[in-house]
Amino acid sequence: MGCVCKVGGQLTPSLGRSYKREAYEMSNNESSSKGLVTIITAIIGTVGAIAVAYFTYRGIVTPKELEISATQTAESIRATQTAVVLSEATKIIPSIAPIQSTLALTNTPLPNFISGFENNCINSDVWTPYTKVTSFSKNGNCWDMTSREISANNNQLIFTVNNSSEQSGSIYIPLPNAGDVSFSVNIEQFKIGEPYGDLVFGLGNSNSWLQSGKFIFLRMAKPNDPIYVVYGTDVTRSGEKVFDRYETGTSLNLSFQIDGFVMNIYANDGKLVDSILLSNLDNQVFWIGYRLPKNSTLLAYISNFNVVEK
Repeated sequence: MGCVCKVGGQLTPSLGRSYKREAYEMSNNESSSKGLVTIITAIIGTVGAIAVAYFTYRGIVTPKELEISATQTAESIRATQTAVVLSEATKIIPSIAPIQSTLALTNTPLPNFISGFENNCINSDVWTPYTKVTSFSKNGNCWDMTSREISANNNQLIFTVNNSSEQSGSIYIPLPNAGDVSFSVNIEQFKIGEPYGDLVFGLGNSNSWLQSGKFIFLRMAKPNDPIYVVYGTDVTRSGEKVFDRYETGTSLNLSFQIDGFVMNIYANDGKLVDSILLSNLDNQVFWIGYRLPKNSTLLAYISNFNVVEK
């Protein structure tokens, strides 16, 4: 054991060893601290690199996800709209307002538009008769349709039919791509000798009368039956919709409202047929006419005929 003393200003051996041990331990502590700092720094760096990579990845994926989501949403909206259109196009209103009421028309007639029935004349510049069965002559610019018992008087188109054999007669006018066709109907007499007599109004092809189209019939199904308001597409009477009775001597105001390839039909102040889908309007015209079996009588007036183009 050495003596713990100071000899000539020098440390004793015991004190020297103690000093070296303390210095060694301090050096080890400093190395451990530096190592710990290095490890923490490495961990922080790794976490930062992972975060950068993640947000970079989200920056790429998120727009794609948004694009896919937007596309799916748009497709869903289009599908819903299509379903609504198809649903509305096939809906038929089952009844109309009383025939005796008055249809309030808010549209303004086209400037200088004429009905074509002025001056006791069926104007050949406005109207064209169906000539596949019978040809007609003209007196100036007026059609002579007395052979089919159709005439014009006091701005009205008049049917005065009293036939002994089956008979029909009709005229047509070109249609606007968008607009309204409106007029009033008054039937004073209507009798038939056999089933199915019709006074007809509606859209059809200019080359065929009643073969296909969208028509309103004022129909008597058999002798002594009431007159009914009927919607149909052709003479076969398939898929018809029968509405209210028409009372002889009253006014029925009809309006065919066309907007592109969709048409609504109004009777008095009620919607009669809703969202009728139309095909090619290029060959479509508006028909007015009748079709009667033998031994029939028809006295009817068409007045206030008007076309409003939109």
